[in-house]
Amino acid sequence: MALMLGMTACAVGPHLKLAQSPAPTRYTAEPASTPSDTITLHHALSWTAQDSARWWRMFHAPQLNNLIAEGFQHSPTLAAAKDALTAANEYTVAQQSSLFPSIGLGGGMQRNTSIRSVVGGRVVVPGKPFTLASAEGQISYNIDAFGMQTDLIKNSRDRAAVSAAQLDNARIFLAGNIAAAAIALAGDEDELTLQRQIVRGQAQILAVMNSDYQFGAITDESVEQQKAVLAESKSTIPSITALRDNARHRLDYLIGTTPDQPVPQLDLVRFTPPTSIPVVIPSMLVEHRPDIVAAMASVKAASVAVDASTAAMYPNFTISGAFGAGSAVALFNPASEIFSLASSFAAPLFEGGKLSAEKRAAYALWQQATEEYRNTVLRAFTQVADSLRTLQGAQAALVQKAAAEKFALSAQMIARERYDAGAITYQTLLTAELLAQSDQIAALSARIDCDQDIVALFVAMGDASPTAMFNTDDTAKAPSKS
Repeated sequence: MALMLGMTACAVGPHLKLAQSPAPTRYTAEPASTPSDTITLHHALSWTAQDSARWWRMFHAPQLNNLIAEGFQHSPTLAAAKDALTAANEYTVAQQSSLFPSIGLGGGMQRNTSIRSVVGGRVVVPGKPFTLASAEGQISYNIDAFGMQTDLIKNSRDRAAVSAAQLDNARIFLAGNIAAAAIALAGDEDELTLQRQIVRGQAQILAVMNSDYQFGAITDESVEQQKAVLAESKSTIPSITALRDNARHRLDYLIGTTPDQPVPQLDLVRFTPPTSIPVVIPSMLVEHRPDIVAAMASVKAASVAVDASTAAMYPNFTISGAFGAGSAVALFNPASEIFSLASSFAAPLFEGGKLSAEKRAAYALWQQATEEYRNTVLRAFTQVADSLRTLQGAQAALVQKAAAEKFALSAQMIARERYDAGAITYQTLLTAELLAQSDQIAALSARIDCDQDIVALFVAMGDASPTAMFNTDDTAKAPSKS
């Protein structure tokens, strides 16, 4: 027993080292926030080491905040991730019980008949029946001599850490998907309104052209061409309506409701994108992005699994004891007391190569987890770099589309003034108005793309902590720049 107790600190295992993470100084070869000579970007990047949790509040849209809060409360995907984490934590508690002694009660009663009995000096066959009763308390303790139980507990904790990171990841993607669907829905509503205005304008042009045709001012070919233009414009309305309804149904799904439930009317004008976008520095990405955290936890779990498979090749020691009573006459008679104390060990001698194969398999799984971790880190940096460049392009396009919209609206105003002065025809005025409306749709599409690219960047950074996400305090601290 003294020998076994002295061996409890003899944990074995290779204790494999964890993978080193890439540590780039920036995400792209060139600064992503540098504007060109002719374009001034609307959104500046603020490099910070702080968490930008609750990033959706930067759009200053209470309706979006309410939708995401509802999604956090009712999404079955998020609820399933929470249940998985609860189960993983409970399994960890159950695994920790192996470090404590096992205490129990036992007892029983048997009715037996002896082969022969001696009665009054005579041998009686068969013997007299008798009842054997027993009751005892039992205690046993598995000495973790080579650290196998400790390794299994570490493995369980690391698996729970994986579940916790997956829950964070589910929150981030849920918030991102809800924000993207809400922006798409609001954009489709605005685009549908503009397209209907275009159809009305083209119908007015057709009416003017029909009048001119009656007086012989134009040919029937021009009228037929305008009819084709009007029909083409009308054909876009059903497709935009379908896109709007699809975005609405997706939003219903994300917040955990059925498509027949009403969705609040969203207005893209109320979505005010942040003028300064906080971007975590590259070294912080590895510490905060949940899929990277989960991958690292998987590597740790695989590492201790190798240690556990190594410890399984060593003897297993157990101390056990029992105290109770057993008798066929009087169970609680002092003469019936039973006491035992024992120690045992079991050592594998020949398993047909099973234990060695299990150890090699555990090592291979550790190597796999390590490579998957490296792949996850590389993918994360690539996604952030892509998001930065995509956002930069979207910002540049938005600037140009907004400028085109401004010039078209100015031309429309000039055309209106000239029409009022009798300098141009009504058809020329309507043409200017249609061009302005077309540029408005192009600018609207560029705005939607830019807003959704901002959302994609926040999701790619993955820097949302659960505590901050569920905090109702709207006070935002200024990010520290580095």
